[in-house]
Amino acid sequence: MSAPPNEPLHPSLPNGLRLGAPFGITLRLHWSFLLLGAWLGLSTFGQTGSVTALLSFFLLGAIVFGSVALHEYGHALTARRYGIGTREITLLPIGGIAQLEGSPANPRHEFWIALAGPAVNLALVVIVLALYPVVEGDPSSPPGPGESVLGFALYVNLFMGLFNLLPALPMDGGRILRALLALRMPALRATQISATIARLLAAAMMGYGLIQGQLMLAVIGGFVWITAGAEKHRMELEAEMRRRVRRTRADPPLNTRPAEDWENPDRDDPLKNARVVGRGATPRR
Repeated sequence: MSAPPNEPLHPSLPNGLRLGAPFGITLRLHWSFLLLGAWLGLSTFGQTGSVTALLSFFLLGAIVFGSVALHEYGHALTARRYGIGTREITLLPIGGIAQLEGSPANPRHEFWIALAGPAVNLALVVIVLALYPVVEGDPSSPPGPGESVLGFALYVNLFMGLFNLLPALPMDGGRILRALLALRMPALRATQISATIARLLAAAMMGYGLIQGQLMLAVIGGFVWITAGAEKHRMELEAEMRRRVRRTRADPPLNTRPAEDWENPDRDDPLKNARVVGRGATPRR
């Protein structure tokens, strides 16, 4: 998921563990990711009592981590191609955030930046499918998610690539939809339509997640609901500010007095130049 820093959706996140700066872009692992991983790892060890099972868990976790990181670097490097830098990439339990230094002004640029993340995951799916026959001895069918490490990597990236293409802001599919709409209508209207669709999908995710006991899906649905509204509100504020700037430029200046009036402000003051009449007063000559 890519996000310009001016979006309310992505305020400055608390610092996590800095892992390095591949391609000159800082990569951080959010503390919540570390805490969740530690809790799940201890639970796995507590249930199995096996060090091998614990190591397998962390290996699978590393595959998820690597897939999310590559997804975000797909966004960041594509944005760089269009002259937009990335402050840092932060990985969270619900996904990653590439904090861009600006918003794409061209909807075509936003389209390619948003598409780059899922494209990386789907490219990894193709690579795994190509490697699997070589590693496993030419099997007759694709691997299942629980059959091998390659099988797990295949399905993780397939899920990530397709799930992120759902047309729900701020997910990649929602940004792709907005970019396509913005080619035919104003950006504000495109955002309003995309945010409405996102909230419909978010309500469906929350409802299904709560009914089926899929808590993470419900959390993601709530996240989409809140952030879609925030993105719509941001665009409306920006549109209103642009209208005010245009109106200010079009209005005449409030004060049109000549420059010499500022040097002699009393020149046309009727009180200063008036003849004083009345008892005890002498008219000016």
